[in-house]
Amino acid sequence: MKTMQLIKDYFLFIAIISCSLTSFAQQGKIQGKVTDDKGIGLPGSTVIIEGNNKSAVTDINGDFTIGNLNDGTYKINISYIGFTTQKTTVKVPQSSKLNISLKEDQATLDEVVVTGVFDKRTKLGASVAISTINAKTLERIAPASAADMLKTVPGVYVNSAYGEVKNVIYSRGVSANSVGGLANDPNGYYYVSLQEDGLPVAAVNSASLSADYFFRSDATIYRVEAVRGGTSSITSANAPGGVFNFLSKTGSGSKANEFRQKIGLEGDGKNLYTRSDINIGDTFGKDKKWSYNIGGFYRYSNGARYAGYAQNRGGQIKANVMKSYNSGSVKFYAKYLDDHNGSNVPLIGKGFGNDITLADGVKKTDSYALTATKVTIPNRSDSKTTVFDPTNLNHSKDAYFGIDWQQKIGDSWVINNNIRYSSKLADVDSQTATNFGYLDDPTTNFLMGTLQIFRPGVITYKDRETGQVLAQVKQDFAGRTPVYTVLNSTLPATVPEKPAIRYAGSVKNYTTLDELMNQFTVTKKIKKGSITGGFFYTNSRIISDPNITAPVLSVSAIGNKTAPLDVSFVQDGTGTAYQVSDPNSGYLKLGGSFGGGTYDYNSNQLSLFLGNNLNLTEKLNFDWGIRYETASIKGNNNRAARTTKSGGFDGNPLTIYDNYYSVLGTDIINFNVSSI
Repeated sequence: MKTMQLIKDYFLFIAIISCSLTSFAQQGKIQGKVTDDKGIGLPGSTVIIEGNNKSAVTDINGDFTIGNLNDGTYKINISYIGFTTQKTTVKVPQSSKLNISLKEDQATLDEVVVTGVFDKRTKLGASVAISTINAKTLERIAPASAADMLKTVPGVYVNSAYGEVKNVIYSRGVSANSVGGLANDPNGYYYVSLQEDGLPVAAVNSASLSADYFFRSDATIYRVEAVRGGTSSITSANAPGGVFNFLSKTGSGSKANEFRQKIGLEGDGKNLYTRSDINIGDTFGKDKKWSYNIGGFYRYSNGARYAGYAQNRGGQIKANVMKSYNSGSVKFYAKYLDDHNGSNVPLIGKGFGNDITLADGVKKTDSYALTATKVTIPNRSDSKTTVFDPTNLNHSKDAYFGIDWQQKIGDSWVINNNIRYSSKLADVDSQTATNFGYLDDPTTNFLMGTLQIFRPGVITYKDRETGQVLAQVKQDFAGRTPVYTVLNSTLPATVPEKPAIRYAGSVKNYTTLDELMNQFTVTKKIKKGSITGGFFYTNSRIISDPNITAPVLSVSAIGNKTAPLDVSFVQDGTGTAYQVSDPNSGYLKLGGSFGGGTYDYNSNQLSLFLGNNLNLTEKLNFDWGIRYETASIKGNNNRAARTTKSGGFDGNPLTIYDNYYSVLGTDIINFNVSSI
């Protein structure tokens, strides 16, 4: 028996060792960094092992890791759009990390660019970092947003987690959309210029709107030119982070007829996505000197996290007509955009740093968006109202018309004038943030308004549809310090395991932006280069009315698509009943408990620039330039303050939900500022 036991123990030992060795052998990995020929990391590069389904995509710094590999020799392919694919062999285990430098495709180096340079030239002949993305590449990467298209540009990091708008772009260390405010406030493409056919999409950016509200890529785009640094900060307004110019097809040269149809499922494989793109273009006229192009898209999407209503719906139409003649051309162009876009709300997680994961019971396809419930709220007044409608989302409109004229004079002079008038609208009813709050946390009760009752009593949470009591919490005070005790609860717990609710904030604003832009340049060719001078002028009128912070608040059970709870309070002793949430919608604190107001101002900007391109030798090019800017802004800002009306909007002090709105008063700030 002892012998048999020893044999069993031996084989068990061997099996354990074998498993350990197998496990150990699978711990090999390939690590490396992918850069361009200047040593700049290429985020989004694809690294694939030949004959294996394992691959990796480089991070923001160009680094990658492919793990769980056996020891041995592997052949890998490294590719990046606009660069020549490279193949190499690597042994596992590695003696050192791979350093892979990709070279730009020669075909792209010979492309003529017009963005951020003093005159038209090839990428190879430019003294600044220029990247281009052509139409075929745009089709292949299938971008979900304008910012998504820029993921293939070296040195540019894009975070489009919020959806098709409110994206975050980092270029040359400068963030486009995350300067101050809430994490998902737009706050403008302030140091990064998003352009459409040579002019900024919007010259004014604020906390209420940014350029990506008013730009959508579709089949009418034939190329993107991205310029970082150098002359881009001279030829373009306020663009130290770079210029990203989306160029439209004109129909000249060849027919540009195209139709694309995308149908698919998002999220958990149940959420519909459909999009149609069309583009038609050709030459016409007796001498074929005229050309036209018209196209656009329509898209309907329930989103990766279905909230019970579409998260993206709308489209645009663009058109241009161009007349070419021996010494130049003139192009008339127009666009109309009407689009609704949701913003993804962060889910509840656990852990810290690199160990953050979704909390137990939370799925990545869960929706924490507000339900499709409209509600009438105070409109910064004790008598006027407006409607908050979560299904309106971020509603963007843009209508513009422009003329682009190019004229050659003799053999050495070129004049270009591009003028455009646009009328924009950002009509936003959007959720801004969400988090969980424990039932016994004073902060939770302060946000709901129960703490402000400042009396002992019982808070009751009910399901609004069934009337079922889900939780009750006792509110007491030790002196002036609130103390909360959970009496009973069937609400889901969170991390740590305590009864909790999910609360959500919101924002409402209606902002119009009317702009006139004009850029004029004159270029003189000289023996070894060119001299370019010109000006950029813009006049912008922006009005935001209303602009309400937290027009509604909401508390609900933690879970997917959970509806607002009914919240009430009964005072100890007297039995006085307070209705904390609106009985019709379930929302709390209607009308802007965190303030708001209006603003109305006019902005003028004038920029003068001069640049010189010198071809000193065949291999040495030198650019220099100067830019002078002056700007003025004149207008007013009327900030709202907490209402002083007794009993709130309806005059009833027992209805807590309308007692905390804001009203416009005498806090009007007039300003008239000029800067150089």
